[in-house]
Amino acid sequence: GGCLAPGTLVIVAEPDVGQGWTAVPVEQVKFGDVLVSGGRVLTTMQSVGDVEDLYEIGGVVFTAMHTVRDPYDGVWRHAESVTGRRKMEHRIPVVYNMITERHRIVVTSNSTRGEEGWLMTADYTEVEETREDLEQNLEVLNADEEL
Repeated sequence: GGCLAPGTLVIVAEPDVGQGWTAVPVEQVKFGDVLVSGGRVLTTMQSVGDVEDLYEIGGVVFTAMHTVRDPYDGVWRHAESVTGRRKMEHRIPVVYNMITERHRIVVTSNSTRGEEGWLMTADYTEVEETREDLEQNLEVLNADEEL
């Protein structure tokens, strides 16, 4: 999967807070945090951001290939294909992503709008990898003649 722009607000579970969640900038999400709908954060990562186009959806900026549940019809799509997306004219040097237990990340552009402004996205791996997926990866690696 793709990535999120710095400043993207990730919805972190906070059972002790009144509404049960808080919005944290993606660059401040830590390994071990528990996300609303995503479970525990297993890995956080930074990537070079200036190699992929950016798209704004509902005030949140994603790289082109980040998987987002389209707020219009509920279908999972890459950001570049989501209904109503807006292509950004610039690129940024660093983007962020993570891997979570349930492979979901809920984000928002504005924590004051509450759940109404939330967008459901997939994490970096998008779905659970099966043993068959990993075996197929080995086949691809072993077929690579450049190694």
